[in-house]
Amino acid sequence: MRAAGRRWAGALAALALAVLALAAGDPAAAGAPAEAGDPGPRVVRVAAVHDTGALGSPEGPCAVADRACRLEVLVRAAHAEGAAVVVTPEYALELETPVEVGGDEPVLRRFRGLADELDIVLVLALQTQGRALPRNSQVALGPDGRILAVHHKIELFDGERATMEAGTDVVAFDTPHGRMGLLVCADLYAAPALHARLTGMLGAELVLVSAWWTVEGALAWPAAFAHDWQRPVVFANGSAEDARGSGIFDKTGAPLATSRSPVAGVVVADVAL
Repeated sequence: MRAAGRRWAGALAALALAVLALAAGDPAAAGAPAEAGDPGPRVVRVAAVHDTGALGSPEGPCAVADRACRLEVLVRAAHAEGAAVVVTPEYALELETPVEVGGDEPVLRRFRGLADELDIVLVLALQTQGRALPRNSQVALGPDGRILAVHHKIELFDGERATMEAGTDVVAFDTPHGRMGLLVCADLYAAPALHARLTGMLGAELVLVSAWWTVEGALAWPAAFAHDWQRPVVFANGSAEDARGSGIFDKTGAPLATSRSPVAGVVVADVAL
């Protein structure tokens, strides 16, 4: 009887400890897994279109001057490698007139249809019409072809300041894969307060950069941004014929995939959010 009493006392003591642990909010001490309900990191396959000024060879289905066609070929190549998010480089489309984002523009119809067909998030870099001057912009298209967000370049360089209208704020938007933010080229060294707003207040988990970076060390900037703000970065670069590099970086700034090829192509990697 004394042995049975000791067993009952031990069981009651264990039960009491479990109740106390639950009251204190310690699920591990109460016997529940410490990470219960935590889904862990989400992984999404992303792609940067790497341009060298020509957007690939004119051979195949595209005419020599049809940049939109060649860009579509590369977007389809990224999709064929499993990319769910594709970012195009700055000045990917050189248009005769800026696009009215709210209008029924043929080039937007084309790429909205492409995003819908491929079921991807597609960040298209092109010129849009501002209040008085054109803007250097990114238009984010959702998997259903809808326009999810528009970002206008904030940090214009000397040649752009005379001919383009600067943006004033950063933007983040929701996708089926997580919340994403947009930057164009030199926006990577915009005011730190804007970066803090993008990654903090606006909650961007992944930063998508369209660039035309023509100086050496191009890949150092997105890597530094990823490291400093603890956000993975997709860096799609088009740098004339300089092949300064495109890449994908994890939140520590480590490269997941890069390319400095003189031939246009795609850079693809899985990133954890």
